[in-house]
Amino acid sequence: MAGNLAFAPDSRTLATGSTDGTARLWDADTGEPRATLTGHTRSLTALASALDSRTLATGSYDQTARLWDVDTGKPRTVLTGHFEVVAAVAFSPDSSTLATASHDNTARLWNVTLPSPHEAVAHICRGVRRDLTHSERATYLQGRETDPVCGST
Repeated sequence: MAGNLAFAPDSRTLATGSTDGTARLWDADTGEPRATLTGHTRSLTALASALDSRTLATGSYDQTARLWDVDTGKPRTVLTGHFEVVAAVAFSPDSSTLATASHDNTARLWNVTLPSPHEAVAHICRGVRRDLTHSERATYLQGRETDPVCGST
C-alpha cells in the first residue's frame, strides 16, 4: 500500500513510498511503472525529489534515509545516525543538503553533493594507489572492464 507521494520537479516522474519498504517510480505521463527501489527493511515514511529530478530521498521506520538514482533506480547512499523512525526528508533549494527529521527528536543535515564519475574514480585511484582490478572495473565501471582507469600510479 502506497502511503507517500512525491513528484519530481520536472513532472516526468512520480515516486510512491509503500508499507512494504519499497519506493516505486512511475512515468507521470503514461502511469507505467519505471522502477522498484528496494533496500529499506521497514515501511517508508517520507519522500523528496532533488531539484534536478535525478535523485530521490526516502525515509523509513528502519531509522535510515536513502538516496536513489532516479534514472537507474539504483541506490546512491544510505544515511544512518537516527535512533528512531526517519519521519521527514527535504532537500535544500540547491539540492546539496538533505535535511532529515526523526522521532528521536533530532534533525540532521547531510551534505549530499555527489562527485562526478570522473572525480569519484580519481579519488578512488588516489586512495588505493593502484589501478582497479578487472573484477572491480566490471563491478563499478561497467563498459570499461578492460581499460586501465587510474593511469600510471
